[in-house]
This record gives sequence, structure tokens and C-alpha cells, in this order.
Amino acid sequence: MPKFIKVTRSDVDGSYVQPLKDIPGIIEGEFDDLDYMEDGDSITLTVIEMSQEKYDKLPEFTGW
Repeated sequence: MPKFIKVTRSDVDGSYVQPLKDIPGIIEGEFDDLDYMEDGDSITLTVIEMSQEKYDKLPEFTGW
């Protein structure tokens, strides 16, 4: 089964899922501007498995 990365932040609700190969872009995007983060906030990258069909049916991420 394909692996994906689920991204969650401690300062907002929700999450998004991206293909495992997109980790460099995820890190660049999330850490590009840290001015919004407070002391103790966290960004969590969790490896998950799901079918490509299930991934394709996820709603499009529209931002935090």
C-alpha cells in the first residue's frame, strides 16, 4: 500500500495529506515563514498508508 505524509500543526485545526515523495516541498512550505508560530507550537509529519484511490478522493487542501 502506498505511503503518504499527514501534516498537522498544533496551532490550528485540520491537517493535509501529501505523497511521501513531497516531503522536501512540505518542509520548505511549512518552515518558510515561522513568524506565525509561538513558543511550544509544533508541526507533525506522520507516515500513513492508504490506497491511491482513497488519496485521490481526499478534499483539496485550501490552506490553514
